Amino acid sequence: MKNPVCVCLLFSLLFVNLFSAPDEPRFLEVLDTRIPKVSEDPEVKIDYDIVYVRADRAGDEKHKRYYTDFSQPVTMEPGADLMLLHPDGSEELLVDGGEGSVTDPVVSFDGEWVYYTKIHYLAKRSQWNPPAQGADIYKIHLKTKKIVQLTDQTFTPNTGAANWSKDYRKGERDKTYYEYGVYNMGAYPLPGGRIVFTSNRDGFEPSQGYPAIALQLWVMDDSDEGLGKNLHKIGHLNIAGALHPVTLRDGRIMFSTLESQGIRSRISWGIWTINPDGTNWNPMISAFDPGGASNGFHFQTQLSDGSIVIEEYYNQNNSGFGAYIKLPEKPPEDQPPFGPGWRKSPRNPPWRFGRHYNGKGRYYRMGFMPTGSVSMTPFALNGEGRADPSV
Repeated sequence: MKNPVCVCLLFSLLFVNLFSAPDEPRFLEVLDTRIPKVSEDPEVKIDYDIVYVRADRAGDEKHKRYYTDFSQPVTMEPGADLMLLHPDGSEELLVDGGEGSVTDPVVSFDGEWVYYTKIHYLAKRSQWNPPAQGADIYKIHLKTKKIVQLTDQTFTPNTGAANWSKDYRKGERDKTYYEYGVYNMGAYPLPGGRIVFTSNRDGFEPSQGYPAIALQLWVMDDSDEGLGKNLHKIGHLNIAGALHPVTLRDGRIMFSTLESQGIRSRISWGIWTINPDGTNWNPMISAFDPGGASNGFHFQTQLSDGSIVIEEYYNQNNSGFGAYIKLPEKPPEDQPPFGPGWRKSPRNPPWRFGRHYNGKGRYYRMGFMPTGSVSMTPFALNGEGRADPSV
């Protein structure tokens, strides 16, 4: 007679082997953190100039803001300059930051000009009461060094919303006025000689008090001689804020948007798209980070193959640099653009950001993840803090 206990044990082992999940992969390789020189890599050839912003450093321990992010969209440390790096390694100063700072450089479609934002004064700054000098958009011609100012400090609020002072800026008794300046930021060229940018010129303030001002999407005509004309707001939906519009190759504009309406967190930033005329706005990555103090999505760009790259990082401070997510320009045919709302669904495949001490990956999920999206930097942490060890 067969022993029933042995039969049951054998059946259980077979069941486990047949139906248990495969072993979780481990990432045990040593990561090479040395950055090789471009001149030593035969596969890399740089025969063109590179425009960039040069900012100070406070060392490896101190934490200061040397660029604008979604925690402080219009303030940073003063003194950031616009620079030009030549292929031979020499550098050229284009615009001195002075008591303010330069940010948001973008090259024109023809490669002749560089658009940039000049924050005029930052010596006595506060993210909750930005300086009255504001910020404006300029462009510089790289060959002649001619500089053209494209925006100015003109407020255009709803005149029926308050008993305004004469120019909306100077304090008058029993009159409403703005203590901070106009912040025209993040210019990006559009086809047809137009520019998209963000501005608080209409004077809106976010409903939940963060950030201090609401930047909204605007378009205007480009100009080689003076201020841009035919200003038109397309971001009427930006009731809390929009950052860094980028023109996609199919003509849409993608931008980072603060989704703090209703009872939602007041620090949730997602990525949306919109047409240059303000129509057809849609989400690209929604602000559905599951954390209490949520991460946000920002600093978006498009690669030459059409892929979209977006950074996710922790709000409130930039002690961690965040991580990059890569997604297709459009979802694969016959597939929805997003996974379901249940974040643990197989249709929401996780992104890996780092690894545990035993080599197992650190994984991240949220609802409605973009179809086809992957972690572009699985060695980096998408939240607060430094990356995991390289060994």
